[in-house]
Amino acid sequence: YVIARAKQQEVAEQNFLFIEKRDLLITMPQDIKEQILKYVVPLRHYEWGANMNNLQIVSECYGASMANAATFHSEDRLGMAQYITKIGLLLGDNEAKFLDEAKDLWINDASWQGLRKVVEDSFVVEDWFELYILQNVVMDGFVHPLFFDYYEREIATKGGNIQSMMTEFMTAWFDESNKWVDKTINVAANESDENKEILTT
Repeated sequence: YVIARAKQQEVAEQNFLFIEKRDLLITMPQDIKEQILKYVVPLRHYEWGANMNNLQIVSECYGASMANAATFHSEDRLGMAQYITKIGLLLGDNEAKFLDEAKDLWINDASWQGLRKVVEDSFVVEDWFELYILQNVVMDGFVHPLFFDYYEREIATKGGNIQSMMTEFMTAWFDESNKWVDKTINVAANESDENKEILTT
């Protein structure tokens, strides 16, 4: 895990350095930059929530294999929150006000309130496996493909293809994470008919 993440972090840092060194963001249309600041940078708060939820899973779950994996998962989420913060700073010429604006959008803008409510409601889910399903299966299964796949493909056609360089870690992480999540669900479903019924209803 540590070796793999070190390599991925090195690639991500090189991408950011390359973008800065070549001043590539100058070619990104201003309206695309504003879209990313409005529709992606607030996700740093979502990732913080995912970090908190996975740490809650660590504190309540049974067995080192689950606790260790959830610990690594939680740290990845904090790392992604930091990468999203870096995107906001790059697009905003290193002015922290754009991060404050993203926070205000997360708290007050109508377009974010559905997701924000789900994240905040998840903080009071008591059963650790229910929380695992909610965060790592349901919410992530919706949020990550939407923002780091479909949306990026959309803005790439309008001059925003550099965004994919800045979010490469998120894309690679989600593909890797799905293997762990899917395997965990399969193990739980195959353990008993009762588990399978609960997971399929």
